[in-house]
Amino acid sequence: MQKNDTVLITGASGMSGSSIKQKLLDLRYTNLLTPGREELDYTRKFCVQEYFDEHKPDYVFHCAGYISSHVSHHAVAQSDLLIEDTYINLNVIKAASSSGVRKLVAVGSCWAYDQGNNISETSWHPGSGVHLGVGHDTAKLTMITALNLLKKETGFDSTVLMIPPLYTSNVSDNIANRHVVANIANAIYSASKNKSNTVTLNGSKTNQRQLVHVDDFSSAALLAQTVDATLLNVAYPETITMEELADTICAHYNYQGEVAWTNNAANPGPQDLDITLANSFGWQPAINMKKGVESFNVL
Repeated sequence: MQKNDTVLITGASGMSGSSIKQKLLDLRYTNLLTPGREELDYTRKFCVQEYFDEHKPDYVFHCAGYISSHVSHHAVAQSDLLIEDTYINLNVIKAASSSGVRKLVAVGSCWAYDQGNNISETSWHPGSGVHLGVGHDTAKLTMITALNLLKKETGFDSTVLMIPPLYTSNVSDNIANRHVVANIANAIYSASKNKSNTVTLNGSKTNQRQLVHVDDFSSAALLAQTVDATLLNVAYPETITMEELADTICAHYNYQGEVAWTNNAANPGPQDLDITLANSFGWQPAINMKKGVESFNVL
């Protein structure tokens, strides 16, 4: 990408999109398109196509979508998630592939792989995925399948970033945040600030996860625009339990109260991603869980 190329970031106000936007601004890219939902309804095919035809982006980072997590799995209708997220993904892909976009980089999910250890990009196959039947994750599978078919049939260039839970250094009182790490971090921060005797965390303490910080993620996203890879695993190569994460956050905020778990979402794990391919392109993550927690800032 050149600094004056037109770059569209869908979902630019979300965690992944905002991190890419900031990275591009820091690098002095001058022509960024960042329409919010009030400007562009990504669920409406013809609106999306008209936007692409009018603005003619050269490159696209596709981050828009409905956030799904261990919280929203149980709080919203999966049919709604599946339908709305699929509309968003396919409308953006169709418009990008038909309007001269040179490359599209999309945000995928580790849950689009089958469960396992040392999962490489070649492990993916149509119909794979741990969370088949969950709306958001099934929509991701549809997106990956569509992009694979387009690459084979038309040569349309795309890379899907396959990531574990993404997190940022921002912490707040929003204990309903649907991102896994933020949900836990905000709950513990709030409990510490309010001197609560007990904090209840969503999920199971034995769940095992890799994580990826937004700073590492955004550097991989920019790299992905320059490499030939259908899928690209992006994660920090350590697997932790949710209890280890919570204990580290408790220590950071000096919270010494009781930690309880709802145990209502014992998701399979770990989804241990092999990042050898990303390493071969020169990407190295720098922020492990402990360093990430140490960087937490209160909004």
